[in-house]
Amino acid sequence: VHVFNNPSSRFKMEIFSVLAHIAWTYLLHTYYEQKGVNIVSADGRSLLLSQMLARQDCPLSKGTKDNLTMIKGIRDEVEHLLLRRSDLKWAPLFQACCLNFESFIVKLFGEKLSLQNELSFALQFAKLDIDQINTFQNYDIPQQIEALDARLHKDMSEEQLANLEYQFRVIYTLDNASKG
Repeated sequence: VHVFNNPSSRFKMEIFSVLAHIAWTYLLHTYYEQKGVNIVSADGRSLLLSQMLARQDCPLSKGTKDNLTMIKGIRDEVEHLLLRRSDLKWAPLFQACCLNFESFIVKLFGEKLSLQNELSFALQFAKLDIDQINTFQNYDIPQQIEALDARLHKDMSEEQLANLEYQFRVIYTLDNASKG
């Protein structure tokens, strides 16, 4: 989250997808270890995130699993392509991933390990005017990113796409208040 919110960071989407994948893998490893499940095979390899998501006893909701499956798809693509200029495209997925992670940490370990006070909203030094908002909405996403997005979403229903655990969209509004 720190890297993604850092305005000077490059490859935000790539780094977030890789680190989120690792964080969720470790979190689910901890969950299964607490349940007494052996997460290490005879060859010394631990369960993959995709393997844990496919288990019948996986504690995550369908929306969270869909979110992580999509982020894994992005992470897999990052290994082979440079996906520049796609941070805005998948920000709703990443935001849902953060909220889901926080929720599961609290469920698993209690409020004492909550991250909400450590990592909350990113502050901005610039405000957006209507023209800038329009520019963001008409942002030209490279064809390879649109193709990846279409490929990852092709089998998802409208209900899955609307699930807040899958993607969390925030709408910014302008509030014109008096100085008093």
